[in-house]
Amino acid sequence: MELQHYLDLCTKTELAKAKRSARLGDGDLLKALRALFVSMAEQQGIDVAQLFESRAAERRRHQQLQEVRRLAYVQRHQAKLASREIDLQRWNLWFDGSAHPNPGPCSIGAVLQAPDGSRWQLSQHLGHGSSSDAEYQALIAALKLAITYKADALTVRGDSRVILDDVVAQEAQASSLLSHWRQQARALLQQLPHCELVWIPRARNVQADQLAAQARE
Repeated sequence: MELQHYLDLCTKTELAKAKRSARLGDGDLLKALRALFVSMAEQQGIDVAQLFESRAAERRRHQQLQEVRRLAYVQRHQAKLASREIDLQRWNLWFDGSAHPNPGPCSIGAVLQAPDGSRWQLSQHLGHGSSSDAEYQALIAALKLAITYKADALTVRGDSRVILDDVVAQEAQASSLLSHWRQQARALLQQLPHCELVWIPRARNVQADQLAAQARE
């Protein structure tokens, strides 16, 4: 157990150094590790017990950091999987907007799919603005389409984190430049009480992106 305690607290470099020392001496790795830790403690002006305590605390911090990173990875992975799942029992809506150049002429695209498989599409050119203006206009037009067809349980998907974050943000954190679009989008969302907003990567928003591109042609 004492050897394992040393092995738990030493670094790979320190272990390699102790192994070399053991090979050059009597071959006792535990003895070499003890000598190494005593030497390090003396260099730091502390006793071995304090060095052990410091190393143990550092190890706990490292394990906690690793756990935080692991949980963050799991959450990102779950969110990624959730963004890929399409519940066919719900209405599903995809939207995309673009400005070329940015700022420049805005175009939007949207696809609405009903639980019975029926689909409706939008492809429009809508004036001049930034890419954020275009994305917001795409969301607004898409929500109007959903309201027209009385989509009750709806999942809205888009690849703009800026817009999806902004539309649900507290006023203090939201963009003042986009406030007029946000107000319109929120008013429409109030008419869709069972609506959820989901971010997806652009690669999974191909149809809406293509429809927006068609409007530019």
